[in-house]
Amino acid sequence: MNTTEANRRLLEKRRLNETHDPMGKPDTDDALDLSRLKVVPDSVAETLRRQAPEVVAAIAEAARAANLPKRHLACDVDRSGRWGEAEASLRERLGTGCTLALIGGNGPGKTQMAVELAKDAMRAGSKAHYTTAVEMIMHFKEAYNPNSKETERVIMAQYRRYGLLVIDEYHEKRETDWERQILFELINKRYADMTDTILISNLAASGMAGIVGPSINDRMREGGGIIECNWPSFRTKPNTPQPTAC
Repeated sequence: MNTTEANRRLLEKRRLNETHDPMGKPDTDDALDLSRLKVVPDSVAETLRRQAPEVVAAIAEAARAANLPKRHLACDVDRSGRWGEAEASLRERLGTGCTLALIGGNGPGKTQMAVELAKDAMRAGSKAHYTTAVEMIMHFKEAYNPNSKETERVIMAQYRRYGLLVIDEYHEKRETDWERQILFELINKRYADMTDTILISNLAASGMAGIVGPSINDRMREGGGIIECNWPSFRTKPNTPQPTAC
């Protein structure tokens, strides 16, 4: 039994004793032993709260609805080192209407970081959603199917409703005028709605700024920025401390 559960049971026992005794005094045999209550730091209390069964179950269900990758959901995250510092800094920006990009080569844990931020957003009561740029563009293209009941406007509204939207593999989209217009319109509307958007790419900072365009780049500088995940790859450096146990 963890500390939080033990404390809860002791307090419940005290409440029941007070209910049964009209004078509000607990029976001697069942008196609450305050020495058994443990005070823990806020950081430890938050960890225990995250591990509570009902919280874990609710987050797992929300994660499935949010389309979060199963591989990353199965990871046991170690928040030490530069990865953890970056994730903690970004967590503070959630709910502020930020638009930001996680960039860097293969393996520094960009997608894992976005998944952890999505879970944090859901714990705070916000809706989150994960997609790739190609997957999202394919969704918009379905509007042109004669049998589709969705229009571009309807699909746009779906992606606008999330408190946090993660668009992975942003560099994999085709550079057509239509795709650029769709993505600009979505990110711009989410910026106006003050909802959070995270873009993920393997490009360098200059390349990322180029494909999002000057307007979106300006919005990122205002509320989020381009975060370079330039620590060593966790895939190619087996002796490097891992952010996850995947």
